[in-house]
Amino acid sequence: MKKIELFKDLFKENLLEIREFNELFPVVILQNSNPKEIKIFIEQKKKYNQFYKFLPIFLSIEFIQNAKDTFPADILYIKDFSSHLFGEDLFKDIQIDNNFLRLNIERELRSKTFVITSSSYTFNSKSDIAHFTKDLLFSLRYVIYAYSKIKNFNISFKEESELFISLLNLLNFSDTSKVVNVINSKGDYDSTQRFEILYNSINFLISKIEI
Repeated sequence: MKKIELFKDLFKENLLEIREFNELFPVVILQNSNPKEIKIFIEQKKKYNQFYKFLPIFLSIEFIQNAKDTFPADILYIKDFSSHLFGEDLFKDIQIDNNFLRLNIERELRSKTFVITSSSYTFNSKSDIAHFTKDLLFSLRYVIYAYSKIKNFNISFKEESELFISLLNLLNFSDTSKVVNVINSKGDYDSTQRFEILYNSINFLISKIEI
C-alpha cells in the first residue's frame, strides 16, 4: 500500500507500527516520537493528504508501555477501534486494569464539571450550548467508551452522544430526555438550566463509577 510505503520511507527503522481509524487517520508508533523526529513528516504533508483527511496521532513505544495506568482509556480506545496495518501489533496483548480505568474516568469527568461551570456564563443560545455539549462529549469519547467497558455494557453507537445517552439510560438517570434536548437544541429551558442538566448528568456518571 502506498500510504504504508510513505511512512516507511519517512521514518525507516524508527517506525514500529501503523494503525488506522476507519481510513480517516493513522496512529503511528515510533521508537522515538520527539519533535525532531516528526519534522520530516511536516515536510511531506502534501503526500500524506493524498491518503488521509485528518492528521495522524504519533505515539512512542515508551508511551504505550507506560501509559496503561495513567491514560488507560486512551490506550483501550485505540486498541478497540483502530485496525493494525503494518509492523508488530503492539496493542494486541495489552491488558488494562479496571482500577486504573476507573481513576482515569473519574478524573476526566470531574475536570469536565469545572469546564461546564466555567462555560455556563459564556454561552446563551440553544445552538451554542448544543455545540458546546457535542464538543465536550467528543473530548470525552475515550472516557465514555471506557465507562461502558468497566460496566460490561455492550453498546452500539455511531457518535459519542449516542453512547453517552445509552449509558445514562442503562444507569437509570431520571433526566436523560432533558440531556437529549440539550444536545439537539430543543426544550423550553434557559441557558442556566441547560448547563445544569449537563452538569447533573456528568455528576450522575461520577456517582455510579464504582466497579
